[in-house]
Amino acid sequence: MLHKTSAQTHVAASAAHALLRPVWLLAQPLALTLRQHQPWYAGSVLTIISPAERIEAGWWSDSTQVRDYFIASHARHQLYWIYRERNVTQTDGDAIALSWFLHGIFG
Repeated sequence: MLHKTSAQTHVAASAAHALLRPVWLLAQPLALTLRQHQPWYAGSVLTIISPAERIEAGWWSDSTQVRDYFIASHARHQLYWIYRERNVTQTDGDAIALSWFLHGIFG
């Protein structure tokens, strides 16, 4: 009988999370409230249950978007696809706080 190492198990779990996509995408991502540096939605903290999946787009133009997506669980056991924006800067070049958004809902 073969036994998986912890590294193999982690890689398998990461690959499974990378394949999951929500059933419903919001037409416009919804900004999430932050409390104690954690994203909140509908009155409850969202618990991140997956590793980050970085998605980049627009690198070929001036509108580059770099986002780290996560699967998050709500207190009511609903799963959400959330992301935080990366490379967020003000026009004077100073970095500002990372923003969290709700982008999809799992069925």
